[in-house]
Amino acid sequence: MASWSASVGAAEPILANGVKHGGITAVMLTSKIGVWKRSGDDLVYDEGCVAIGRVPTANTLEVEGTASKTTAGLWAASSNRRIKTDVRTVDGALEKIQALRLVDFEYTKNYRAAHPSIEDRRFLNVIAQEFADVFPEWVTTSGESIAEESDPILQVDPYPSLIYSAAAIQEMASKLQAVDAENVLLRERLKALESKVEGLR
Repeated sequence: MASWSASVGAAEPILANGVKHGGITAVMLTSKIGVWKRSGDDLVYDEGCVAIGRVPTANTLEVEGTASKTTAGLWAASSNRRIKTDVRTVDGALEKIQALRLVDFEYTKNYRAAHPSIEDRRFLNVIAQEFADVFPEWVTTSGESIAEESDPILQVDPYPSLIYSAAAIQEMASKLQAVDAENVLLRERLKALESKVEGLR
């Protein structure tokens, strides 16, 4: 029989196992535990933060190491027109993207020691302090500090670089269309001039 355990204490197991194999039982929904609620066949946790393999420091859900899902693609986000106001088309995207420095790097030994799940290899990303110069709203504190340092480690959500990259491609496509149209006119003028020269011979 699958076991089940729960606790409201920080860094203690909230749910070990049992829901998947044994179903939701009354003990899981007692007022003593108080953080789990039933919604149909689902068990919902709607208070505080959840972490896997670590103590949560800044976000609703935090994972130590990697995470995956069964198919490719980004996590879905609500994006309906009805929930948005003051909508503006992104412009100046090419300039923004050119201002970003994309880096190839290794994590320090101290940071890898604090996070053993990090592989000893090179990674791709940005530098949070530099990214904040371009997209300040997308850089926040992680709530975590390196030993003997007071400043917290910064974390980055690189999502705006995806949207601005797409917008930059649109800007470049528009510029190329304008250049192509101008080239067509120049070729027509050149052809007309060549015809006049031939007529004068």
